[in-house]
Amino acid sequence: MKIRLILAFVFIVVLIGCSSEDLTPKRDRTIHIKGFVLGYDGKPLTMAHVHAQITGKNIIKQSFQVGSSGEFSFPVKSADIINLEFTGVNHKMYTLEIFNVGCNEDIELEVKLKPNHLKDGLTELKLIGNFNKYSFSNGFILMKKEEDGTFSAFVPNRADTLFYQVLGAMDEERSINGTQYDGLVYDGGGDYRSFIVSKDSMVKITFDLNKMNFPDKDAKVSSNNKSMMRYFEIKKGISDLNLTAIDEFRKDENLEKYYNTMHKYLFNLWKNEDNARNKLFIAKNYNFYAFRAKNASQELIKYFYENIGNKSNLWKSQYMYLTPGITVIKDDEFRNELIKALTEEHPDKDVRAGILYELIGLYQSKDNKKESMKYYSVLIKKYPDSWGAKMAKKEYSPDRKIVVGKIVPDFSVENLDKPGSMISSKDLRGKFVMIDMWATWCGPCVGEMEHLHNAWTKFKNKNFTMLSISIDNKKEDIAKFRAGKWKMPWMHSFSEGVWKSKMVEFFEVTGVPKPMLIAPDGKILEMEGTLRGNDLEKTLSKYLH
Repeated sequence: MKIRLILAFVFIVVLIGCSSEDLTPKRDRTIHIKGFVLGYDGKPLTMAHVHAQITGKNIIKQSFQVGSSGEFSFPVKSADIINLEFTGVNHKMYTLEIFNVGCNEDIELEVKLKPNHLKDGLTELKLIGNFNKYSFSNGFILMKKEEDGTFSAFVPNRADTLFYQVLGAMDEERSINGTQYDGLVYDGGGDYRSFIVSKDSMVKITFDLNKMNFPDKDAKVSSNNKSMMRYFEIKKGISDLNLTAIDEFRKDENLEKYYNTMHKYLFNLWKNEDNARNKLFIAKNYNFYAFRAKNASQELIKYFYENIGNKSNLWKSQYMYLTPGITVIKDDEFRNELIKALTEEHPDKDVRAGILYELIGLYQSKDNKKESMKYYSVLIKKYPDSWGAKMAKKEYSPDRKIVVGKIVPDFSVENLDKPGSMISSKDLRGKFVMIDMWATWCGPCVGEMEHLHNAWTKFKNKNFTMLSISIDNKKEDIAKFRAGKWKMPWMHSFSEGVWKSKMVEFFEVTGVPKPMLIAPDGKILEMEGTLRGNDLEKTLSKYLH
């Protein structure tokens, strides 16, 4: 995904109520996380699990199968953050984070999972399993719809146990357990695999929709802890407002308005909250939105960074969401000391490098090239072999070839609509050309389709053309997409290899979509943000009259 500041971002964190105002986790304390994982109807499931990632001085991963009544309990030493995943047969995974655990109190939860809800009008299903290494794209078996409404297929069985999942039953691309099985196992990704014990070389599998006819109910989590229940109330308020604000953003694409709405709400929420950890949770959310908000509260931002500390392990998993607020701190001394502490003293080298990488991009987006290049130099000098340094060189190096103002180097790509023929940069000279790197699996790319089609209709007869270069897994994915709602009636090419493809390297792509507007002489006029959403037509209108 190309968008670095994700609009729908909301920290889903469980807070523990303590009498102490000390927000530093106590490493010598052990608590128990316990409770029940149940189905949407409050009943125990055939199989369910709790998966925990505990981040303290070290990162520990554990999984626990719940008991026959849905009960679970496991000990945890105090930690900076604990990520929990609750999974169950025929239900969707639910995730929580337990934040800044440092209390003597055990954490008690009751989680009712959201049931799988089959999409309407099913006409085709696929089977994947140990017979095709669970591949979504190769070797799957199509299921036939029978007169009684069930789906069935014969599957080759090369051992005494056949493992399988059903693909295509959900709106999202998930593989789920079947309705016919001798047993079930967790698949490691939030769902379950069915298995059938048989020595037959061919096994008939039937999928019965009636056994998957569940109501559309949301997941629900509750606790007997008052502070935690207050957290759930706060979290729901933030989430509900966020969804409303996103709906408004989609109408007018006013990003500043979106951030200001969230910023004002969170500031008032923080001011009126008494619980120390709830305040810190609100401040953590506010810190993210403060980046683009007008008149961000310096008091609140400082409160967050002073209380979270520069060595917290929370930075390990969330540095990209914790860094934006730093750039709006007006106190130069405080800001510079904070950055110095984070990038020199945090115990994790990857975190130090990651924060520098984020600062480069954040200051670039603020058109502060001086600050951006300052942190670029520090990153390349101190952490040259880090992931952040490698990405920064691709995106921000002064030696980049694909930047506004430079001539696009010569290239040649295959014309998908005319097999055997090529499209070269020389062929495109004399026209304004918009080159768009994209993929059918990229949500933001698909989100741009209406804007792209409107631009094509408006400007196609004004010495303007478009070339979409896909980095999909295979050519057939593009043809299938274009056979649907969006025809994309302009030039197309395909660069095999996804992120390792030739054109990804050539055009210095680090995320898609990546649009570029090229002048008739081959010079790059515009890139990325100015060619997205409603800005696309505005930008093209500057050049095409």
